[in-house]
Amino acid sequence: MVKLTIRCHPRVPVDPHELEGWLELEVRDLRAAAPHGTIRLSRLTQGLPDVDIDIGWIVELELDDREPLLARGRLAQALTDMRLLGLQPTLLAPLDVSDPFPQGDREVVELVGGPSTNGARS
Repeated sequence: MVKLTIRCHPRVPVDPHELEGWLELEVRDLRAAAPHGTIRLSRLTQGLPDVDIDIGWIVELELDDREPLLARGRLAQALTDMRLLGLQPTLLAPLDVSDPFPQGDREVVELVGGPSTNGARS
């Protein structure tokens, strides 16, 4: 089982509802590409004294090692699209994984800059 998290923080002056609508469609497509996996989308908010503000989204993925989503570059494509839309995706993976992409999908790691010291890939 491969567990990954993508944190999306908007860096463009676009209505958050438009970005969230796009993310919902993207998650639906990822779910279709990973029928045996679990993919969740959550909104991140920050509570202020008078109001809660939206600060981004989390996409959580729990995928079988043989999942086609990992093997065909679909995840790398999704990360590229997120970056092009100004969502600044950060890929988070467990520290203790010797090969988080067993089907050879190294382009995801290369796309997001490789591992950092805290296990995050950004």
